[in-house]
Amino acid sequence: MENAEGGNLKVAIPSLLWENKRRIAGEIAHGLTYIHSQGIIHCDIKSLNVLLTKKLEVKICDFGCAMTTTDKKNNKPCYGTFEWRAPELLQDATAYSSKSDVYALGIVMWEMASGVVPSNRSQVLEQKLENVPEDYLVAMQNCWNLDPVCRPETQDLSFMKYERGLDEEHERLWWAIRNGDMSRKASTITVAQSTSTDMKVDFDVQKKTVNYALVDLNDPVTLKNTSTVESLLESANKGSDRSKAALAFSFYESGRYSEALHFAQQVRHIPVACYVMGEMHRHGHGIDRNEGGARRLHDDAAKGGFSKSQVLMGDGCARAGHLSNAVSWYRKAALKGDLEGQYSLGVMIYYGCGVPFDHKEGERWIRKAADQGHKDAEAGMGVVCIHLKDYSEAMQWCLKAGNPISHYHIGVLYYNGWGGVEPNYAAAKEWFQKAADQRCGLAAFALAKMYREGEVGEKDMNMAMQQYRYGH
Repeated sequence: MENAEGGNLKVAIPSLLWENKRRIAGEIAHGLTYIHSQGIIHCDIKSLNVLLTKKLEVKICDFGCAMTTTDKKNNKPCYGTFEWRAPELLQDATAYSSKSDVYALGIVMWEMASGVVPSNRSQVLEQKLENVPEDYLVAMQNCWNLDPVCRPETQDLSFMKYERGLDEEHERLWWAIRNGDMSRKASTITVAQSTSTDMKVDFDVQKKTVNYALVDLNDPVTLKNTSTVESLLESANKGSDRSKAALAFSFYESGRYSEALHFAQQVRHIPVACYVMGEMHRHGHGIDRNEGGARRLHDDAAKGGFSKSQVLMGDGCARAGHLSNAVSWYRKAALKGDLEGQYSLGVMIYYGCGVPFDHKEGERWIRKAADQGHKDAEAGMGVVCIHLKDYSEAMQWCLKAGNPISHYHIGVLYYNGWGGVEPNYAAAKEWFQKAADQRCGLAAFALAKMYREGEVGEKDMNMAMQQYRYGH
């Protein structure tokens, strides 16, 4: 996990601008949405447990008090920190739920608005706050509702995450290089590292022939057979722009950058050539890195209809907070059959990012990509099926995906006895460990809890703390 050079939120509050406070509140809500979707309740949300990076991005930490749905079934008590503890927990320490985390988030929002830690609920209700944005104030007060049922869902508070200030860097607003370390937009849900093997080239004439050639040329085994390359080279030497663009794409995908650049520069009016040059500028492949130049080239390629650039433009818009624009780009790519575009569009619709949430439509797009072998989408279907309590299908998708976040979810299924399996802590630990070894923070937290509770042998606080540190 990225280092939290910005320290904890409590220390940072005095220096924060309102635009940062809003975004931080939204990012906490966004993180809690994901945590809750995994059957985990944090139980100790407070400013000291919110870490910040240098860019003031949020990292929720200290899962030492965290509880699971199984804990709740077994009536295990939860003891968080008094000032942030929901009223229902003062009467019954087993009454925790996702809504008790929402209450604590409301108190954190009050901390950011007032600059102090509340000593009691009366102070929160009675102290007059000045210059607080109206929507922030309403959201904050809704979180304090005495009736947990009347508190908002965390996903309903995530809107604040995308409120950007006018002093945001111009380049960030228009382009953000994709972050390849996410276990998709997991997360998160926004943008995942591309695992698509779709090699379509989006120009009109001789499309099938060119696509077939490109797919073959991207296969290292096929590259040993030079007949296809020679055929395209012969066509290119006769002045065929389409063949030159196809060669540029093929050579780039196979790592032959000087040859890719040679052909791409000759046909910059063709979208796929713009994509190739954009990627070369973005990564510094055979050419100097130039993010501004990369953005412009991908913008040209995307507007020209090239699906891979459309996905990249969608990623940039999503990371800059322009969610409706991101959805528009993803939809264009998805309709062209791009698997990454289909998966990203599905995630945005499923979680209501940039569009009203629609679980059925979101699932349809995620499933469409998963059925064609997109690994992130396969993992996404595992999560969707867990939400639907179709645990048998969830297990099938997670086993098929075979990536770290899916290994974590398999551990969750074994831990809770879902998916046609009996609760099996030993099997759960094995899957959590497999995911944690591949840098899945949630799996490390799950392992820490198992060591802390003695669910796989004797209680071992040293191992628990080691896993907590690893997860952070």
